[in-house]
Amino acid sequence: LSKREISLMELEDDRLRDADVTLRWSLKEATSKALGRGMPDIVPWDVEVLSISQDGRATMNLTGPSLARFEEVRGTELDAFCEIQKGFSRAEVLIHTR
Repeated sequence: LSKREISLMELEDDRLRDADVTLRWSLKEATSKALGRGMPDIVPWDVEVLSISQDGRATMNLTGPSLARFEEVRGTELDAFCEIQKGFSRAEVLIHTR
């Protein structure tokens, strides 16, 4: 996680914190796959999850190689969603292009 993500996660309940970390990591993996690269080529802290709403919509920020790849694929917008169901996390990331 990036320093900004860690500062955003000041949750007192360990269970909620664990779920938040799991969702953020799932979103990072889904983003790297949507960019067509996967985790070895995309640095995890270059994909920041700024917020996750109650309905699972996520606000993301890309920097470094992640942003470069987003621009390379002519990305204009990211739609990101995540949830935990029955102990499993699921994340979807769609890249809108020109």
